[in-house]
Formats: sequence, structure tokens, C-alpha cells
Amino acid sequence: MRLLFIAMAFLISSCNLKSNNNEIFLQNVTKDYISDINDFIYDNNKESLNRILIDLNDDGLIDVLLSGYYKGSWSNAGGSWTVYYQTENDGFEKCKNTIFMYPDVARYDKNNSQIILYSRMGCCEGSVVFKKIMNCNTEIIKQIKIEGETGDEVSLKVDSIFNKYNKFELEYCYLEKNDSIIWTKQ
Repeated sequence: MRLLFIAMAFLISSCNLKSNNNEIFLQNVTKDYISDINDFIYDNNKESLNRILIDLNDDGLIDVLLSGYYKGSWSNAGGSWTVYYQTENDGFEKCKNTIFMYPDVARYDKNNSQIILYSRMGCCEGSVVFKKIMNCNTEIIKQIKIEGETGDEVSLKVDSIFNKYNKFELEYCYLEKNDSIIWTKQ
């Protein structure tokens, strides 16, 4: 019985340690992302941040896609997302290249660690693009051209592909000068 108690205590402390490591990693990544935020913001030092927590490289550690409305140069088609890989000892690797996407028209394939994006080319055509991100490099795995007579027809075709994959769980916060950062799930 005593051995069972010791084993349970070890398991609980391991889970707490991993949770604390994730929190430290997430804080460090956010600090890094906003370190040069004033170079991008032009609206009274306000910024809207978005993040996606995801294991991109199948190492069991949480990685982050992070974007800001101004810093990510958002438009109707989406914005640039910075990729951060979690490393040992609460560290991170920041990728130099970003991913351009709009989360509502993107999915994630957990089985193959791929991001699936829809790239619109006009009213009635576009492509569903399967991308893999490894070691800060983005590789296009597959591209499916989508065409239709109407935008609704194209949407149905895209949805038939997207329905097989997971939506991103998006979190956001509003950042103002000297404010604390509180993330909220959408």
C-alpha cells in the first residue's frame, strides 16, 4: 500500500511538473513574440493576439502557432503565424519562416502532423494544400485543386475534405501596454 502511495505521489508530481513546464514555455514564447510589438502596432499600443497549441513534430511537447493582428499583417485572407517549438528545459526554437493562414479555413491532421489550408484563387476556384512543418521548414505534401460553378459548390467540396480533420483550437487575448495577458478559448 505504501509503495502504491509513493507511485501515485510521483505520478501527480510529474504531471504538475509537466504542466508548470508548459506554462513557463508559453509565457516565454509570448514574451518573445511581443518583444518587438511596438514596431508593428499603430493603434495606441493595442494588439489582438491569437495562438494555437499543437504538437507539430510528434515529440509529445506542446508547440505554438502565434499571430497578432498588426504584427501578423492580418487581412480578410488571414495572417502570418510564427511557429515556436518547445525544447527541453522550458526552452523554445523560433522558426524564421511563418505560415500564412486563416484558422477558419485550416485544419490539422494529427495522424500525419500536417496542416491543411484552403487557398482561394477566385470566386469559384482554389486549392486545398497539405503542409508539413518539420525543423522549421514547411513542405507541401499534397495539393488538391478545387473548382466549381459557384462559390457554394466550392465550399461544399472544401468542407468534404476538411470534415475528415480537426479544427484548430484557437485562443486569443487583447494586449494593451502594461496589461497582463489572459488567454481565452474561442
